[in-house]
Amino acid sequence: MRSVLLSASVVLGLSVGIAARQARAQSATVDPDHSATLNVLPEGYRRPAEFSVDRKLSYDFSKYDMYLPNWFNGVQTTGDPSLVEWNEDGSATLNFVGHRKDGRSGMLQIIRPRKAKGRWGAIVQVTRPEAVAAFFLYSNDNGKEVDFELTRRDGVLGWSPNVYMPCGEDDRSAVTSEQEHMPFRPDELQKLEVELTDTEAVFYVDDEEAGRITPADLPDNCEWDVTTPVNLILSVESHGPWAGHRYEGGHAQMIVHAILP
Repeated sequence: MRSVLLSASVVLGLSVGIAARQARAQSATVDPDHSATLNVLPEGYRRPAEFSVDRKLSYDFSKYDMYLPNWFNGVQTTGDPSLVEWNEDGSATLNFVGHRKDGRSGMLQIIRPRKAKGRWGAIVQVTRPEAVAAFFLYSNDNGKEVDFELTRRDGVLGWSPNVYMPCGEDDRSAVTSEQEHMPFRPDELQKLEVELTDTEAVFYVDDEEAGRITPADLPDNCEWDVTTPVNLILSVESHGPWAGHRYEGGHAQMIVHAILP
């Protein structure tokens, strides 16, 4: 859970239908070394390398669509562009190294296009789930955030959906869906999407609804903000004990195959 964030700027069915499995098999191949290639992109998705990327680390925020953060992100992790690997197929591997309270991670931050509501997505493959793999939307203006975070509950890994909304000048509220722990498939490609509307935030895993949060879930003094634009961010992070990770190996990894901005 983030308390200070980047500057500048479900339940998946316990069984997946045969058709969904066939579709995944046709669109992706997985090699024995756990690398994967996404052969067909869903409509609207782009490979990370297809964005205008600030690879020279100029941090001129008027020029590029995607940046590689090198700053502290508020959850015991500092961005390190050297930990982003660009792969031949246009995907990007985000590496995490370190331990709790002193982690470093490769991160991707998309600042264009920006919108306040709508649908966002990412196709990811968590190859080393020893830290919190994260896909989230964030506004530096008021802390508005909607996210998927890979957490561990009773030793079991799963995606946790969260919504943070502004609740007064110095506060914001975090709500976790009742379907808190969405099943996770290690080494496989997973399509994570969230749609934020005037009335709800709906989380999807592989096109199946997996969680839903509404304004009624927030305290009465909180705003359901659908007017403040957000950035789309992907990272692997060190979090506190609540996330359930031990950080014993000091290395975690997520491959980002495609993004729906």
